[in-house]
Formats: sequence, C-alpha cells, structure tokens
Amino acid sequence: MRLPWTNEYGNTFYLNEYVFPPSEIEALGRIYYSKESSSYYSKWACFSDNSSRMRHYVNGSGGNWYWLRSTYYNYSWILTVVDYDGANISQPNTAQGGALPCFCIG
Repeated sequence: MRLPWTNEYGNTFYLNEYVFPPSEIEALGRIYYSKESSSYYSKWACFSDNSSRMRHYVNGSGGNWYWLRSTYYNYSWILTVVDYDGANISQPNTAQGGALPCFCIG
C-alpha cells in the first residue's frame, strides 16, 4: 500500500508498506501532536470514538497503549500514541508500548 508519512518538520513522503500502524489523523480524526495534513490523511471509519480505539484485555477492560506512525512536531524522538483509554498522548520512542498492525486488503 502506498502510505503517507509526515516527519517532525511537516514534510510528507510516501512509503510502500504491507503492515503499518495508523496515523494520528487516521485513528483520532485530527492532529494533536503531529504536523500531518488532511490533504494526505483521512479518518478511518473503524475509529469512531475512544472505545473503538482501545485495545481490550480478555476480560473487556481497557488495555495497553499503542504507537501511531505519526511523529511529534519538532521532535523526531517523540511519537504519538493511543492511550489505554483510547485517547491521544505522546511518548518518547524509547518507551515500551504496543502495536496495532494494520494492512490493506484488496
């Protein structure tokens, strides 16, 4: 899949990827920490609210946070993430987090 990626300075590049994490706009519907542009990204319908973004434990309660592919503006070492409750936060790239692998069918 041809996929946009925006660096910490706001420059957008296209990557060819098979498995990838969602971006900030794709998961959250808007930018909080990145310099992404709606010219390149759009919100995915499967992420309609915080509950739909949560990764649940087996018992149905909230889970761990996971990385997005969006880079925090002006800092290449900080990335945006979806928190355990489905909200947006940022973390340094050295923090331990999870992954939400996505792929394109078709």
